[in-house]
Amino acid sequence: VRSENLLTAGLTYLRTLRRKAIDGVAAANSHELVRTFEVLDLMDVGEAAIEAALERKETRFTHARVDYPYTNPLYTDMFLRMRRTGGELGSEGEYGFEWRRRH
Repeated sequence: VRSENLLTAGLTYLRTLRRKAIDGVAAANSHELVRTFEVLDLMDVGEAAIEAALERKETRFTHARVDYPYTNPLYTDMFLRMRRTGGELGSEGEYGFEWRRRH
């Protein structure tokens, strides 16, 4: 079950973990380098998932929020489109969100 407090705490922890990971990045060969980039990519995906969960202020299917326990009927047949702007490797970008109707 999700809440704004837990999601925000998770986002802060993930960002701290990413900064520590980037500060300690070392690869002995190209294989390790690729694995390192994969881990950083997964951290980006995790950040995007948390940001999207924070933006969705309702409970729907498996996305359950204790601070928003009801389903918002205005979001029926809609999806959340997000875009990350700015941010280089290891830095936090900003996310823009847009609710769109399914066709």
